[in-house]
Amino acid sequence: MKFKIVLIILIIYCLQLTAFANRKSAVDLFKEAENMQDFEIAERNYKTIISEYPTSIYAAQAIYKLADMNFLRNNFIEAAEYYLKIIREYNSEEIYANSLFNYALSLYMLGKLDESEKILKEYLSKFPKDDDRKYEIYIKLGDINYNRGNIAQALEQYQNSLLFFEKNKLKSWAYYQIGNCYNYAKQINEAFIAYMTVVKFFPNSVEYYQALEAIEKLKTNNKLVDYKIWQENNPTYKFFIQVGAFKNKANAEKLLNDYSKKKEFNQKIIRILQDGDLYKVRIGNFFSYEEAQKFKRENKLSGFILTE
Repeated sequence: MKFKIVLIILIIYCLQLTAFANRKSAVDLFKEAENMQDFEIAERNYKTIISEYPTSIYAAQAIYKLADMNFLRNNFIEAAEYYLKIIREYNSEEIYANSLFNYALSLYMLGKLDESEKILKEYLSKFPKDDDRKYEIYIKLGDINYNRGNIAQALEQYQNSLLFFEKNKLKSWAYYQIGNCYNYAKQINEAFIAYMTVVKFFPNSVEYYQALEAIEKLKTNNKLVDYKIWQENNPTYKFFIQVGAFKNKANAEKLLNDYSKKKEFNQKIIRILQDGDLYKVRIGNFFSYEEAQKFKRENKLSGFILTE
């Protein structure tokens, strides 16, 4: 009898040794999951890392991967839970910033606008120098306010996103939504110009046909406007081309007169701005960076595109 008991213990011990020997390390599980085409197996590996190697350097990465996988599947509840786990337990990790941002997006997709807005503002506070993501945050804050019906606040946020025009990959959406904001506020001319910016400069965007449809609806108003006066008095037009800067005012005036005589400049505002001991010649005002860039290229202008 004792022999049988000892034998059973030995068998169990051997099985445990075999299982331990065959047990994959955290790094093996992670690498296998990264190269796996099957989402279910990859997901299982990530979960194994979390449960069996919670202190491993791969644990946070595994949680983040699970969060992203659920986000892509539109499982925003689970995605939010995983992102929140990283925020609470791994706030020293590099993925903390990404998790904070994506957590805000998950909350937005779940309709939790107040919570999403709070997290987005927290991100701006914690990462004030992250210009690569600011435009996305401003656009999302614009979306939140637009969905609430806070049109003035939404418009401000969309315009804030355009301050990062070189980095902004969502400009067509920003301009389209600016048009929607003005349309909502019954400011038809501003809406028309915003929609036209989408049509003229973003023909391959998703918003192109939406903007065309919006323009067709606006045509029923048939309200004409002197766009040169409109550009001069409308703060929405923030972009201009600085074509020269002179210490001698007479040189600046000569350049201004030269441009003023050209037909293609008739609908543009050309002015001199004194800045210290320099007289700067500027051509504007343009609604968008793209409009200014197109005008500069077509007229072979040298100088810089700036915003006021």
